[in-house]
This record gives sequence, C-alpha cells and structure tokens, in this order.
Amino acid sequence: MKLISLKKDENIKVALDIKSFLNPDYVYIPSFSKKIIVKQNAKVVKGDLLFNNSNEKSPISGEVIGLKKMQASGKYTDCVVIKNDYQEQSHNLKSPNISKITIDILLNALENHHDKELFQVFKSLKKAQNIVLKVFDEEPYTKNSIMLFKENLNEILDMVDALQILYHSNKNIIVVKGKESSIINECLNTIGSYPTLKLSLIDDLYFMNTNKYLLDYLHLNEYETLTLSVYDVVKIYKYIYHNEDEYEKTITISGNGIKGNGLVLRVKKYTSLNEILTKYVKANKDSLYIENGLLTGFLINKDDAIVSDNTKVINIMKDSKYKESACFNCGKCLCICPVNINPIKCYKQKEKDKRCINCGLCNYICPVYLDLKKYVRGEK
Repeated sequence: MKLISLKKDENIKVALDIKSFLNPDYVYIPSFSKKIIVKQNAKVVKGDLLFNNSNEKSPISGEVIGLKKMQASGKYTDCVVIKNDYQEQSHNLKSPNISKITIDILLNALENHHDKELFQVFKSLKKAQNIVLKVFDEEPYTKNSIMLFKENLNEILDMVDALQILYHSNKNIIVVKGKESSIINECLNTIGSYPTLKLSLIDDLYFMNTNKYLLDYLHLNEYETLTLSVYDVVKIYKYIYHNEDEYEKTITISGNGIKGNGLVLRVKKYTSLNEILTKYVKANKDSLYIENGLLTGFLINKDDAIVSDNTKVINIMKDSKYKESACFNCGKCLCICPVNINPIKCYKQKEKDKRCINCGLCNYICPVYLDLKKYVRGEK
C-alpha cells in the first residue's frame, strides 16, 4: 500500500532537550480491581509491590495515605496514593556483573522484571537475520524516541551490538526519519564506532504504529527481523546491567493549545498530570487534552489523569469547535484504510470490524469530522 506523509502544523515545535521531574509530591498507582496488599499509613520504599498477583511497584519511597479514583490510560480506577518522602529509599538490589550476554541471561532478566511482552518476543525468536532499531515516534509533535536515543546513546548502541552478536544478524539498521538529521549529526561519531550498525535516514511517512509497514518499506522480511523501539532497548539494558525496573517515563507535551514550545519530560510513573502541567506548561483556556496522539489517542481530563505505563504523549490542542456532519459518501476513508475496512458501513450500520489496527487514518482523512475509528472499533 502507499504510505502517506501527515500534514503538520509547522508552528507546533518541541524543545530539543529533556527536562526531569522526578520528585512529585504524590504518585497514584492504579489498581484496576487487583487486591491491594499495602495498608493505610504503611511505609514503602521504591520497588515495593502493592497488589496481589501483579508486578505494580512503587516508583518512590513514602507513606500510603489512601485511595483516590484517577484516570489511567483513559480508564477510571482506584489508585493507591503514596506521599513522597523524597528519600528515594529502595531495596538496593545488586547489579549483576555481566561481561557477555547469553540468551538465558536475556530471558531471565525479562522474566524477573515481569516484562511479558518482550519476554514473548525473545522466547519465540530462533534467529534474526536483521535487527531494526526504530528511533522515531509515529504520532506528530512527539520527540520521545529521538531524545531518548541522544541521551542514552552509548548504552543503546552497546545493547544493539550485543544482540547482533547474540543472534548473528547480518543487517543491523538504526532507522531515523530524515527530519531529525540535525540531532543525528551530533551522534555520528559515536555511531561510526560500531561498524556492524548502519544508519538509515527515511522519509517522514506514517507507518501506522505497525512494524509490518516499516519493514515492507525497508524491503526486509518481517519473520526474519527483530524490530525494537528505543524504549525497548533502554528497558532491556536496565534489566540486564542494572537489575532495575522501569520507574520513569519519557513523555512529550506539545500542541497548539500551549504557550511556547512543547517539551520532552522524564517523570516518575504514576505522577499526576496536573502536577506536571502546573510546573511546566501554560495552556490556553478551554484546550483539549489528548493522550497518546492525535491519530490514535483519546480525550482525558487533565485534573485527574496520571502518567501510566502506556503514556507517551499529551497533546494540548485548541478546541477547534469542529462538529460532525452527515457522511456524504466521498469514499476517502475507504481508499485510505490499510486493511480495506469500509468505515462508512461501520458508521451507518454500527458494525465493529476486528481487522482495525487503530491507525486513525479514517479520522484523519474524513472531511466532515466523523469519529470513524470509534465506529469501526465498536465504541460508538
């Protein structure tokens, strides 16, 4: 299929550095109906488990002060509230002394840190002719990956190089969109010291958050290629070399509803979004807050939302007052759908289609602003 380049507002910019906000007053760990195993007024340290049959851990040390209903990944749930004591006490797990990675070491690290998704990827991986590192975010006005790559350059390259040796891969590609060439230029000398890793600057196209379309573009076989994001590689490095869980998140806050440039922030997981915005962002009144992208994201209430495991970007947009109008059968959504769904049929007959990959292109192209992706997914 033909990939497209998304139209973007050139006035929306993101500062090219990372700011840190790692001392929130409180964190709110979502329960999603899991049994809570800590009690009111209990003291916890970073890394303490909070729920039965779950790996949710406290990202700070402090005191449990109760429960509060908050919004995590767009869903309301009771959250365990921990008041920060700013001591950052932890269990001080010993970091392993590893000179050479083996497949067993890799799988044990993923299993011990309860990363089920990556564990399944590597457990089922028999060989990898190619390794692809994605150093870009699909959603517009998001800079997490490129800034994370720049900040953790040596660790990321070491990890990819170790995986290349482990799986004897022939082609190892760092994929960056050409629009980020100014940042990549800063990293070229370091990248050049890894002769097995090649840099590929690609067009600014939308790959629909799906590895298949990127690999087709690169002319690589999906079943012979290990595709990893910058987030994946940073996590794996921490698991193996530092025996650390992921207590922090890198997120972008951007949009035309804020004053000045957007920014990339390193924050503690489960921090209140409102606490972050109060410190760093001046937003226009009546702006809309959208979590995880203008194409595939969802509206949130900034006052009770938290930065969850899945949060990558918060877009703050002017309320454009666009309203849905009646469909006039232009067919643009049908032509643009990468999996040949008929969104018009879903809209008119309220029929869910399980083939939907949540790319958001039907919404992007619709001239009468129908929220077609919700009809296709059976949410409207």
